[in-house]
Amino acid sequence: MDIEKITNQLKKGVEDNYRKHGSVTAVSFMIKNGNMVILPAPILKLFTDDKDKFYEIVRSMVKSIQPDAVILISEVWFILDKENGVFEQPSKSKNRREAVLLTVDTKNRQITYFSEIREKKMGEWKTFSNFDKTKPNKTELRGNMPLRDFIDSKSPDEYVQEAQGYGR
Repeated sequence: MDIEKITNQLKKGVEDNYRKHGSVTAVSFMIKNGNMVILPAPILKLFTDDKDKFYEIVRSMVKSIQPDAVILISEVWFILDKENGVFEQPSKSKNRREAVLLTVDTKNRQITYFSEIREKKMGEWKTFSNFDKTKPNKTELRGNMPLRDFIDSKSPDEYVQEAQGYGR
């Protein structure tokens, strides 16, 4: 699987979508043997409602499906610096900024692409390699994405039912 080719196509698609609609709809999907499986909306909604639950469900799905890659695209808020030495959640900060986040996670690599939104325009993509087993002496930094951390093995239908029932 050519992860660079896939991510370049995704970045172009995200940019086109943003120019056309003025926003990016959050989407997450898995790729296995060249086929794409989009995560159902109830699971994706958890990304904004309860990130811990979202990652728990996605990790479990990865255990069951064993995809080649997991990809997440979303608009996010961020803060550049701590305010007066105190960390504040971006969603609660008056100093928050907006960006588009594209994270690609495979068994050997996790790469995050980040494009800040200013004046309703996407900026240049910045790349952060969070984890890379393909390069010698590369430090492993653990993130939230699921291909390295398996929890259990439910069927995908069980995850959808669990996400639909969440918050009731």
